[in-house]
Amino acid sequence: MKERFEYIDSIKGFAIFLMVMGHVIAWNYTDYKTVCIYDFKQLPNIKLGGLVWQIIYSFHMPLFFMVSGFLSYKIYDWQNFFPFLKKKISRLFIPWLCTIWIVYVLRGAIGYWFLLCLFELSILGFLMMVVMERINRKRRLLFDIVFILMIYAIFRFSCVTTWKILGIDLGRFVGALIPFGMGVLLRKYKSLFHVFIEQSWFYTIAILSFFILFISRYFEDLEDVI
Repeated sequence: MKERFEYIDSIKGFAIFLMVMGHVIAWNYTDYKTVCIYDFKQLPNIKLGGLVWQIIYSFHMPLFFMVSGFLSYKIYDWQNFFPFLKKKISRLFIPWLCTIWIVYVLRGAIGYWFLLCLFELSILGFLMMVVMERINRKRRLLFDIVFILMIYAIFRFSCVTTWKILGIDLGRFVGALIPFGMGVLLRKYKSLFHVFIEQSWFYTIAILSFFILFISRYFEDLEDVI
């Protein structure tokens, strides 16, 4: 029987709610782009909608990918690769391939990018987990962090991020690699992270860090207003 994490179910539910909320806010305006760019000169209702939209979109998809990484962690071996690949093709790639054409006919755009992104991350994650188990048998957290950052740097500063076929962005998974990797590490070292999670200061630091990272995106706008 698979191990069930109730708090992960809660996080998934929260992320789904945020995704729906973000789309509802955006579709409430005639011009979708009015909420995609927060501007202090906008009308009050647009400015408020834009602020909420920006807050949601600053972390809800990374949260999804972090949960995916957490749930995908498993001790694999090379001999499991083709069964794993077959499973991911049937569960992620084929549904994405079938869905994009329906969306394109109805909306004139290729959607559901996250399914392709998750498919690519799943394959890459499998390879990363196998390698990490082989070369880091003593399970040193710092070693795994450095390894994931190295993989990210290789993809980030190579031409992978520019790969496109028929207008489909194949390199978008690179931006989701860090939260996905964080999820993998949270699962792999969950006993270690539980020690931090049980500390009251952990949540204070997490909230403050998010606030600082989010508000820093608007420092230039704040300077204009001040």
